[in-house]
Amino acid sequence: MNPLDSEPTGPTRKEAADPLPRGASAGVDTSCDPIGGTVNGELFRLCFEKSPDANFLIRDGIVVYCNAAACLLFGYPDGGGITGQAPFGLSPPRQPDGRDSEEAGRARIGEAVERGSRAFQWVHRRKDGTDFPTEVVLTVLASSLGTFLLAEMRDISERIRAAEALRESERNLLDIIDLLPDPTFVIDRKGVVVAWNRAIVALSGIPASEMVGKGDYEYAIPFYGRRRPILIDLVQEPVEQWEEKYRGLVKHEDGRLVGESYMPNRKGGEVYLLGTAAPLLDAQGKIKGAIETIHDMTERRRIEQALQESEQKYRSILEALDEVYFEVDLAGNLTYFNRILPEYVGYSEEELTGMNYRVFLGEETAPQVFPIFNRVYKTGAPEKASEWIMRRRDGQTFIVEVAVFLKRDAEGNPTGFRGTARDITRRKTIENELRESEERYRTLAERSFAGVYVVQDGLFRYLNRTAASYAGFSPEELVDTSAVELVVPEDRERSHQFARDMLRGTRLSPYEFRIRTKAGDTRWIMETVTPIRFRGRRAILGNSMDISERKGVEAKLRFLSTHDVLTNLYNRAYFEEEQNRMQRGRSFPISIIMADLDGLKKVNDEQGHAAGDALLKRAAEVLQGSLRAEDVLARIGGDEFAALLPATDHEVAAAVVERIRKNVEDHNRIHGGPALGISMGLDTGTRESDLGLIMQAADRFMYLEKSRKKAANPLLGGIR
Repeated sequence: MNPLDSEPTGPTRKEAADPLPRGASAGVDTSCDPIGGTVNGELFRLCFEKSPDANFLIRDGIVVYCNAAACLLFGYPDGGGITGQAPFGLSPPRQPDGRDSEEAGRARIGEAVERGSRAFQWVHRRKDGTDFPTEVVLTVLASSLGTFLLAEMRDISERIRAAEALRESERNLLDIIDLLPDPTFVIDRKGVVVAWNRAIVALSGIPASEMVGKGDYEYAIPFYGRRRPILIDLVQEPVEQWEEKYRGLVKHEDGRLVGESYMPNRKGGEVYLLGTAAPLLDAQGKIKGAIETIHDMTERRRIEQALQESEQKYRSILEALDEVYFEVDLAGNLTYFNRILPEYVGYSEEELTGMNYRVFLGEETAPQVFPIFNRVYKTGAPEKASEWIMRRRDGQTFIVEVAVFLKRDAEGNPTGFRGTARDITRRKTIENELRESEERYRTLAERSFAGVYVVQDGLFRYLNRTAASYAGFSPEELVDTSAVELVVPEDRERSHQFARDMLRGTRLSPYEFRIRTKAGDTRWIMETVTPIRFRGRRAILGNSMDISERKGVEAKLRFLSTHDVLTNLYNRAYFEEEQNRMQRGRSFPISIIMADLDGLKKVNDEQGHAAGDALLKRAAEVLQGSLRAEDVLARIGGDEFAALLPATDHEVAAAVVERIRKNVEDHNRIHGGPALGISMGLDTGTRESDLGLIMQAADRFMYLEKSRKKAANPLLGGIR
């Protein structure tokens, strides 16, 4: 039986057979003609099934049949998820415009039934949940079997992507045009403005919003004050239509048209514009519009006019110069010169005109000058400050300093040379005298026992061997190196200030600093500096002396003045100086420990003074090892020691005394010879205390301890 003769099966029937090779149906028999004829039915079936587009056959709002392309497009291999449901069931809940898919789908079907067909775009959803855009055509099929809707769907994803890419490309192109530095605008084939960039907005004063979309030569008004064809319009017309009317235009092989125009009625006065217009072609090579770029030539024209007006001024200035100005052609023949050249060489202007420069060059100079002109010609770079020997008509020679420049025409082609020359004979004489003087000075400096050097721009420019030897270098190793790098970092700022004061005249005495030698050692240098001129520029002359040996002696003397020679501890003078300093300071509480070496006299008497000295050294070693780095320990008498303990209260100081006693016991256990014994006394002073009285009190406590030792052991009667 013909399936279209039966009633629709509804959306819940799923047991329908699939009589077609690749399509799917919902309980219908397709063996007969759905329109009414067997032959036509077979043709309809073949067209329906073989169509590359996805096809649905819809009856009463339900898909009753789909072809193989639909199964493939929607991802249902057997079509079971397609047939038996409403077509909008294969869609996301809402369409891109926000409408409910079912509501919008029923509306489209209603419109198709009313009109006979309806074409529209729609977003469908595949079985895997992905959405894709389609182009849908709904066609009403009326037959004796009833009314059907044929839905033909085509996936337009690629087309939409291509269209979006095209739109993006056009947007990018418009953005690029908008950012071009030259005023630029674009029209389509109908003469409607499609782009009006920022630069042309600035030139014309017309915002893009007021120009884009306008036609009828609107773009000519800002420049000509009226609507009329302009350069951009001519590129779209045959040459013969404009070449008679518009002279001076140049059309290039690629279709570009270049022309210049003058518009006296532009706001702001005269304007000269140079326009370049070119056609825009589509993929088939047909003109679809045109683009024009405008260059404002007004300033250039004004410059050209100013250059013309200044030509005479330029010549007048050259004539007023006190040095030679000359121009020669490529062969070296004079084409122009100012009044100074005849004065220099003794020839008249008439004789010099056309004369070759070799005539007034000395025999030694002529072969050297040609390579100079040759280099300037090849490189285009000027040659400055070259020295030539020139010869006057009477045979006398003089020295000139010459600068040579390449001369070009308007197209940039070399046409000759121009240059300047000035007599430097007197200067060269002075330089030679200075050079001889420098050589004499250099000889004296080299023979000097003092270190002599010259610093310029912070670099050594000259050193004699004595100065270089201070750091263990040769003069050649130090020339053109940084002078300050030799100075130890800690002394750089101070020595720099001393040098600056001496150069200003506010310091007269030499100053001292340390340098680092090539071997890494430190040496002391004493120097004076004075400003000089060296090779025509300001520099500093230094005279120096290595005082490292003297510094060593001074350091030793300073040590001896503050230290006890035997024990290397501080002496009484230094101790009293520190005591006075602490009295004025803020290190209170301050504790003082007085210590007396027991039995020194007995050791001296029985074993000799060498043994007594050894005992003193041992006592000093134990005492020093028991104190902190900030404590001050001194030998203040023959067998007496004293220690200043800043910022130390009585309790902490008592602990120090106990530490000394323990260290004495440990020392005696491991050390042979006479046992070490030390009697000690302690007292602590506050900010209101007199440290002299505190020291006396500590001394009394020390003697009390010594007395107790004597009383406890009568055999130690000779404890002193």
